[in-house]
Amino acid sequence: MKKFTLFLSALFISVMSFATEVSFDFSAQGYADKIEMKSVTLNDDVTITFNKGTNNNTPKYYTNGNAARVYGGNYFTVTTTSGKFTKIE
Repeated sequence: MKKFTLFLSALFISVMSFATEVSFDFSAQGYADKIEMKSVTLNDDVTITFNKGTNNNTPKYYTNGNAARVYGGNYFTVTTTSGKFTKIE
C-alpha cells in the first residue's frame, strides 16, 4: 500500500454551543525525527491517538515536512472531552 502523509493543520470542535478552533503545530513540539507517534493532546480537550493497525510500520513524526506520517493500514482516532466536532481540516 502507498504511504501517505497526514498534516494535522487544524481541528475544529464545538464546545456546548460555541465553536472553538484548535490548531496543532508538530514542528513546535520539539519531537525527534522518526519518533513513534502514540498520542497527542491538544488544548487539554482534544486527543489524537495513533495506531499501527494492520501495518507493520507504526505512525511516526518526521522533521522533514514537519508531519505525522500514517501508513496504509494505520489509523488514528480523534476524541474530545467536551462538545462535538464540526470540522476537521
